[in-house]
Amino acid sequence: MAEWPLGRDRRNSRKGRGRSARDDHRCGSDGRGHARTLGRERLGRAAVHHCGGERGDAGRPSGERHGHAGRRQQSAVAGEPHGGRRRGWGIYGLTVWDPAVPSLARLREIAVYPVDPAYVVEAEYRRTPGREVEIERLTDPPGTHVLPAPAELVFDLAGQRHSLTVIETFPGNPLVVFTDSTSGIETPEIGRWVMLPPVEGDTVRIDFNQAVLPLHVFSHAFPCPLPPAGNHLPVPVPAGERGPVYGDPKGKREDMSTDIKDTAVRYLRRLEEGDYAGMRALCTDTATVWHNDGKGEQSIDENLAMLKDGPAADASLRYDITRQLAEADEVLQQHVLHISNAGGPLGEVQAAMYFRFKDGLIDRIEEYATFIPAAG
Repeated sequence: MAEWPLGRDRRNSRKGRGRSARDDHRCGSDGRGHARTLGRERLGRAAVHHCGGERGDAGRPSGERHGHAGRRQQSAVAGEPHGGRRRGWGIYGLTVWDPAVPSLARLREIAVYPVDPAYVVEAEYRRTPGREVEIERLTDPPGTHVLPAPAELVFDLAGQRHSLTVIETFPGNPLVVFTDSTSGIETPEIGRWVMLPPVEGDTVRIDFNQAVLPLHVFSHAFPCPLPPAGNHLPVPVPAGERGPVYGDPKGKREDMSTDIKDTAVRYLRRLEEGDYAGMRALCTDTATVWHNDGKGEQSIDENLAMLKDGPAADASLRYDITRQLAEADEVLQQHVLHISNAGGPLGEVQAAMYFRFKDGLIDRIEEYATFIPAAG
């Protein structure tokens, strides 16, 4: 990582940046925008989901129960084929989780973006009574279901007008399933969810900072719906939950071998947050860094010390990742780094970055970058 030619301005230091609202309301936080316990809170309990049927207006079945931590319990199925107008039959499934399974025991946190009020928008709620849409569900084998689509949301974001279809997987619970430009790179390819409150008028506030991961990300037992056709935002939405972070439950160095592309992204996100210790934990003891600024090769500790004491430490950083390629233990990535402070934009860095991994950790970084000052 290179040191960029910026002036210092401590009015916009990264210290004390806002955390996700989910951190404050639903879980503990480590003060850097990471939800420490949210994943366990969401997954360490019983979950009720609908299986098979295409539509129904029956309520949740009786007999819901929560799992007891530390005790193995069998999954149960409750409820008759649900009522309402439908083309097929369906049942409600009750899945009770074993907290000792690796997917829960190794879940360290759910990474989230810093809260950004720019991703809270007012939307028109255009009702579409009686409308239905065909949705693909992540069943095995994949299947399609017809679900109610009671409304369209129309709103402005990032200087563009957008429209998203609202669906109901349970009657009276409006849900927005969407993808954006971060999907498949920084966030799950299958999209994310925003759960809306009951809407009485013709407008509703959408807070993308409250976007959550589909439960299918954590277990394929959940037959989550994919976004309806057209529910893609052609702009990045760096708000809400990003992805699960797995590590040793005893607090040892994280094992990132399962997804090196995600590790490369996480390294840069921690730089955005000023979490230099977190960056170091993603690297081997012998990791080296090279960049085309003429300063030659550095050890990872030398590079992090330069970043920590350099002018960029007091600037606001935002990475837009435009492309990622991975093969074996290597990741090649193209991105644009936007740099600003309280006075406005300072410029951007257009870069290509190469990561080499060893045992799931970053062992080599090479950066080819050009800094372009802001106009004026």
